[in-house]
Amino acid sequence: TTCACVPALPPVPPRTASALTAAQPTPAEIHEAHGHLNEVSLKKLNLLKPGQRLPHCEDCALSKSKAQHVPDHAADTIRFPGEVVVCDIWGPASTPSVPHQASFIIAFCDYFSRYRKVYLLRRRADALTAFQQYLNDM
Repeated sequence: TTCACVPALPPVPPRTASALTAAQPTPAEIHEAHGHLNEVSLKKLNLLKPGQRLPHCEDCALSKSKAQHVPDHAADTIRFPGEVVVCDIWGPASTPSVPHQASFIIAFCDYFSRYRKVYLLRRRADALTAFQQYLNDM
């Protein structure tokens, strides 16, 4: 039966064999669509046809790789304190500190001894003076 208020839809053409094969996803697309599931599991679920194999997946290879351990101690190339010192400066603060009226913070760390020190600065230009003080404090 047809309703006068709904227009009739045109008939759907029959699908050809080439249209059916073109719509089939590749093994790589199946693998990715199912959360990078392995080949054995995809075959158990009948998602891969017999004889189909998964291509190399870069994402799976990266997820299985291991990172090298980062040592807790200084590298052997650093031989004495003060040879490698890193610093980080932060600021300006929206509200200066009360006792010193400092708007910047600078932190130093010696890679060999792990000695750390933080200084308050009124101006960014005082960073060199803070570094000299850090070397004297070591």
